[in-house]
Amino acid sequence: MEEAAQARRVIALNQGKIGLDGTPQEVFSSQARLEEIGLSVPPAAALADRLRPALPTLPQALLTGDALLSGLPPYPTPRSSTAMGIANQGNPGRPGLDRGC
Repeated sequence: MEEAAQARRVIALNQGKIGLDGTPQEVFSSQARLEEIGLSVPPAAALADRLRPALPTLPQALLTGDALLSGLPPYPTPRSSTAMGIANQGNPGRPGLDRGC
């Protein structure tokens, strides 16, 4: 399905007749119709649908892995211990760890 998601036009056949015809966004937005003819949305779109309850700002029509990755919000980076004012004091409980051994 990833290849179909990258096409300019998608035609889905159902018992030898055209079941769906349009851009990937149009065709894959008809999830109920796709299921009727035995097809599914691309994996990236299915994953986006499952992530959307936790990430409500996730854009619609994310059909490829690249589109999904670019649509995800940035992951917050943890603050470093030195930025929080905690000095590196080594690890007294496990000797050798702070010496690179």
